[in-house]
Amino acid sequence: MAQEMGLVQKGLISRYFAENQPKVRIENNYSSLLYEKETPDDVKAKLLSDLIPKYQKAMQPPPPPKPFEIPPELLTESELSLTNIPEVPSRINIIAKYIGYSIPKTR
Repeated sequence: MAQEMGLVQKGLISRYFAENQPKVRIENNYSSLLYEKETPDDVKAKLLSDLIPKYQKAMQPPPPPKPFEIPPELLTESELSLTNIPEVPSRINIIAKYIGYSIPKTR
């Protein structure tokens, strides 16, 4: 499937994305519920108790990033046992085995 691309003016892009964004904010719904007279006081208290920690968290600056540290256990070299090194077959041995497998065996 072929796709076409074209240059679009910045003004048109911002209008397009602004139209697609939702216009309703949750805070507006909360504030309208808080100022209505029909809303019971316990519901208002619950709404406020939900909003206060959210805004307290938003007002605090983010903690500084923790620097990356390598644990000392990973820095120490582990000792490899030299007695359990498997024997690496040489190229001639590999070719000889291949020839031996390729020749049909007779009885």
